[in-house]
Amino acid sequence: MYTSKNKELYLNNGYKFRFHKLLAGNVERWCCAKKTCSAFFKKKSDGEMSEITCHNHEPENSHTLQRQILSNRLKRKAVDELCERPAKILHTEITSEELNTLNGYDVSLIRKNIHHARSAILPPRPKSFAELHVTLETFPLKTKLDENFLFINDSVNNIVGFTTPSNLKYLTNCEAMFVDGTFRSVPVLFQQLFVIHGFKNFSYVPLVFFLLPSKETSMYIKAFENLKNHTWKVPSTIYIDFEIAIHTAVLKVWPNMQVKGCRFHLGQAWYRKIQSLGLSNNYKVKDDEVGAFLRIFFGLPFLPPQEVEDCFVEDLMAIQPQHDGVVKFCDYIVENYIDTRSSFPPALWAEFSNSLTRTTNACESFHSKLNNMFYQAHPNIYVLTNALLEIQTSSYTKMKQFRQRMPKILETKLKFLSAVNEEFMTKSCDRFQFVKKISWKFLPISL
Repeated sequence: MYTSKNKELYLNNGYKFRFHKLLAGNVERWCCAKKTCSAFFKKKSDGEMSEITCHNHEPENSHTLQRQILSNRLKRKAVDELCERPAKILHTEITSEELNTLNGYDVSLIRKNIHHARSAILPPRPKSFAELHVTLETFPLKTKLDENFLFINDSVNNIVGFTTPSNLKYLTNCEAMFVDGTFRSVPVLFQQLFVIHGFKNFSYVPLVFFLLPSKETSMYIKAFENLKNHTWKVPSTIYIDFEIAIHTAVLKVWPNMQVKGCRFHLGQAWYRKIQSLGLSNNYKVKDDEVGAFLRIFFGLPFLPPQEVEDCFVEDLMAIQPQHDGVVKFCDYIVENYIDTRSSFPPALWAEFSNSLTRTTNACESFHSKLNNMFYQAHPNIYVLTNALLEIQTSSYTKMKQFRQRMPKILETKLKFLSAVNEEFMTKSCDRFQFVKKISWKFLPISL
């Protein structure tokens, strides 16, 4: 057991003793932890103890002492694992015997002690960008392989970036980049954590992390320029979600970059529109006419880009149900994704191929795991950097792996995609049959 100042305590029959001083002959003197009590004992280097002198008070209440021992153990666990939720620490660390002796008051005290223990080891939370930039310059950020982790600390534009030389070297040999942001796992001074993943050998590795104060095009440009200035080469293909500011920034920094829309994000965007129009219940009913019509749209991204508009006009419009919500959804698709003058024309998101690279939700999966690392939204900058360093340790392992085949679930989907593509190419099925077949396998929300 330890004190709040991390000093060791010795327990004996309900009494706590603290180390007092070292005597001649390497003999330790331990005295009662209660300052008004003169009880003590001596302990030799071989472990032999003298008799304990008398206390002038009663021993600790056994229930209180049990709670203190448990709290002590959980505080040390909480400090060792800064990102773990207090509720999970309580759930996993408390034994059934201890659980039977605890009450609501005990649990409340233990939670407070966990929070206090964590707060005590971290510097004060920066209250301004100026404080944050100064703190980051002095705060040691080294990976397990002793690489510097902080690579951008821009106090003019308030951009902070984390990566390592190993990550940047790995990125130069990747087949593609995937970028995505999260707005939950970000300190209060910033608006988002923007992450760049490298894709290689069927693996997606988080390599570069930017803390950005806004979602403006100019901010994305500065972030990408920082990356460009720190590496001599990046992949020629980038997969991004459907945010115009990011598209504009990418082409400003890398004019020859091949920009592709991620099918996963496209599906999410379309499904959110379905929800906003109050059509999600229709979508989820297998035999619903409106739902069946809406689900077909998710096969469009697998067509050749030049076929998308014809499929929409000639096939989908021919069976459009008479429903106000459906009309509004179709208008939304045309204005944003079908018209050649739209923000995201088919050339950006449609592709007839046997590749599943566009379809991945690797970035979304990463952000979900990242968000689950914190027990509250908008974590302290020190807690966030600790989590990112943990992720970096995992990235080191992923970068060493050479995966010779894709995961089984993707392999199954690829076989299906290849088979349906073959049917379409050999005219065993027409365009509309192809779209309907493939849409079922790649719905954003399964039935």
